[in-house]
Amino acid sequence: LGMRAGEWLLDAVALPLGLLGAALLANGGIDAPNGVAITLVWGVAAAGAALMNDQERRGPHHLVFALTTLVSVGYLLRHDTLALGLGLVAHGFAMIFLIRKERAKLVGIAVAMGLILALAEARDLLAVRPAYVSNPFVNPGAVLLLVTLLAWWRFFDALATTKFGDREPDATWVSLARAFLPIALFLWGWYELASTVSHDVATSLVTLYFAVCGVGAIHYGRSREVPIVRHTGLGLCIVAAFYAIARVWNLESVGIKAGTLIIVSLFLIAVHYWYRRAED
Repeated sequence: LGMRAGEWLLDAVALPLGLLGAALLANGGIDAPNGVAITLVWGVAAAGAALMNDQERRGPHHLVFALTTLVSVGYLLRHDTLALGLGLVAHGFAMIFLIRKERAKLVGIAVAMGLILALAEARDLLAVRPAYVSNPFVNPGAVLLLVTLLAWWRFFDALATTKFGDREPDATWVSLARAFLPIALFLWGWYELASTVSHDVATSLVTLYFAVCGVGAIHYGRSREVPIVRHTGLGLCIVAAFYAIARVWNLESVGIKAGTLIIVSLFLIAVHYWYRRAED
């Protein structure tokens, strides 16, 4: 079975891609006027070959289709970082749909490649923006990063819930799909708030963000009886308390320091009481 699968991958993936490379070289590469057209023709041919084969033999053809369209999208949008990133994400969503519909696990290779490149484009956009911005969450880098994270989540979910062949969904992928989105969104929100307006404003917002997320996590962990989420919420509340104390520690006003310490103490007492009540 392993040899037959290897031969099938060689015939249906390596050989078509090799012939595509030869065709592109003969015509001056993908930079030639008809380079993208040739690549897309190869992709359409691969899609046609997939339709002419049985379900279990379509995967390699779908992979060729996914790779050729990925290359075409990347080449056509290469001059605009944001457009390239969004194009890669859109291609990823389309291929995730193909994975679900055709149960073509091999297409995941192209999806992962495209989304990794999209993350790189988001990184480039975030790297050139100022340290503090007045439009968090809605600037190009933040938007591209968000949609890329959502695409990764849908990708993990597709791998977790789609039945490939006779195999049942993998429990590891199920756990990853469930944990990825809340963790990714939390980190994304933290990063954006930490870059808002100025150091003082950002610190205040991050402190409030940790406190709200911590309380929300404790509530969710209690209501759904998920201990690890409740523990995480307590940790976030403690971090928020340290943020608040660090913010006022160097101030000269003793009254503000004392007031902050009292408020933080009452907050932690209330959170700890609520946290412990979940075990009663």
